[in-house]
Amino acid sequence: MLDVQGMEVGPGTYLLGLYLPVSTRLRVGALGTPELPAGSYFYVGSALGPGGIAARLRHHVRRSQRPHWHIDYLRREADLVAALISEGSSRRECRWAAALEAHAVPVLDPRGFGASDCACGTHLFAGARWPGPAALLRRLREPLGASQLWSARRLARLAASRAR
Repeated sequence: MLDVQGMEVGPGTYLLGLYLPVSTRLRVGALGTPELPAGSYFYVGSALGPGGIAARLRHHVRRSQRPHWHIDYLRREADLVAALISEGSSRRECRWAAALEAHAVPVLDPRGFGASDCACGTHLFAGARWPGPAALLRRLREPLGASQLWSARRLARLAASRAR
């Protein structure tokens, strides 16, 4: 079943490319208040529940006033630039996080960011070696087996659409 943007509504894994324009001290619930320098960030997540990837990306595109997940705290300050998507019900986020370590720096303060339900140290990575988040996502698309790369423009259209 497809939503209004032609995106698969089913479950899957995603990788968000974010840009934090200024250094920020970020309050992340029980994880504390780390200082994040300005730059590119990458967050790996999964959407295996109701609504699947479309619902989860629709949530992440909007800046949450009432944060639910760790990434919601960062999204209040960082711009969402692009997203990689892989459809399917198998859990891929830990494998993607491990693969991402070869290309970006794991953000371990706070330890466990986005990884409170697994054994990974973090699902948040800083991309100091990359000119921008979209460049790394383009490079990782094939190695991760991602089926789609969504630009900021397409994500904005998703935000404007209503869930069906």
